[in-house]
Amino acid sequence: TAMSVAQALYRSMWRWVRSPAVRCNPHFALPLDKLPASVVRAAERLESPRGAAGSRELLRLAWREAASTSGEAATAAELDDAFRVLRVLGELGEELEALQKKRASNAWRVGVEMRIGEVVRHSQYGYRGVVLGWDRKAEVDVSGWDGLRKSSRGGDQPFYRLLPDYTDCAELLGGPREVKYVAQENLERLPPRYTRVHHPALLSPGAFLRYDATAAAFVPSDELAYEYPGSRSPGSRSPGPESPESEGPLGADGAEAGEA
Repeated sequence: TAMSVAQALYRSMWRWVRSPAVRCNPHFALPLDKLPASVVRAAERLESPRGAAGSRELLRLAWREAASTSGEAATAAELDDAFRVLRVLGELGEELEALQKKRASNAWRVGVEMRIGEVVRHSQYGYRGVVLGWDRKAEVDVSGWDGLRKSSRGGDQPFYRLLPDYTDCAELLGGPREVKYVAQENLERLPPRYTRVHHPALLSPGAFLRYDATAAAFVPSDELAYEYPGSRSPGSRSPGPESPESEGPLGADGAEAGEA
C-alpha cells in the first residue's frame, strides 16, 4: 500500500541521518535547490538547518506536514517527493563520505608547512594570497610549469590553493586571478603588516569568516575547519550553536601551465 511504501521511505531517510558520515559532520548544508518545494517550505520555518540535527528536524517537520494531507492524489505526489528526497540524500551522503575520508587524510600534516587562512607570498612572482586548501602532492601535471623548472621536487611536494590579492595580481600578473595553485617551495611567510589582502571570495560562504588581526590570518569557515582539522586557533569559533599554477587561475582541469 501507499502507506507502507511511505513508511519504508521514512525509515530509509532516518537511517541516512544516523549514518556515520552524516552524524560526524555538524556543518553541512542540505542542497535545498534540489529538494521538493514542500521540503523547502518546511526548511524556511527552521533557521538554516545544518548537519545531522538540522536534517533530522527538517525531515520530521516535512513528514508531519505531508501526513496531514489526505487524498490519493496527494499521497501519490508525496511519494514522488519522498523518492526525490531519498535520491538527493543518497548523493549528499556519498559527498559526505568522501569529505570524511579527506578530513582523516588532512589530519596528518607531516611536511605541510602552511596553514588554512595564512597569508603567504609567491617567492618568484611576488603576489600574496590566502591559503584556501592544500594537497599533499600536485594533483595536476606540473612538469612544464615555469616556476618549477629548477625544482628537484616538482610535483612531489605539498601544493596550495590560494585566493590571490587582486591588487598584486593586477600589478604583477597583468590582471586579477581567481585561484592560484602553488608549490610549497615557492611560498614564503610574511610579516603581519603585509597580510591585509583583498579578494572578493575571501568572505564568501564556505571560505573565511573574518580577518584576525591578532593572528594576522583569516579565520576558516566551519566547512573549511572541518575539512582541514586543526586549522583554527583557540577562540576562533564561528558564532552559532554548532560552532566546534600556473600563470593563470585554476581551470576546469586544475590549472593552466606556466607557474607553480
